[in-house]
Amino acid sequence: MDVKKNAPIGEGLTIGGGIYMDTTKDGCIDPVFDSVVLRIVAPGTKTEGTTPQTGGRVPISGQKPTKNNTTQLTGDLADTGSSSLTPTLAVGGGIAVLAGGGVLFAMKRRKNSLAG
Repeated sequence: MDVKKNAPIGEGLTIGGGIYMDTTKDGCIDPVFDSVVLRIVAPGTKTEGTTPQTGGRVPISGQKPTKNNTTQLTGDLADTGSSSLTPTLAVGGGIAVLAGGGVLFAMKRRKNSLAG
């Protein structure tokens, strides 16, 4: 992590998570969560045996991308698990909204006819 020299000294917390399909467990959905407590200290502070992490940078080539020096992608798009059920649910929801509007309209007409 790159911390600027004028960053405030103190503790922080980072939280991350995700969900993925595990094909080795009969298609189970596995949630993954993790958190890390951070401590920003003044330069030269003893940190009880911890060593700073290094790395994390990939060198950038000065070459312009061509068909010969870039990775050629093959295969299919990832299977996201979506199905064609979404349009069916959308139509069902639309019908429910229209039916609700029809009931409200009928109730209002009924109320008006009883009053007059």
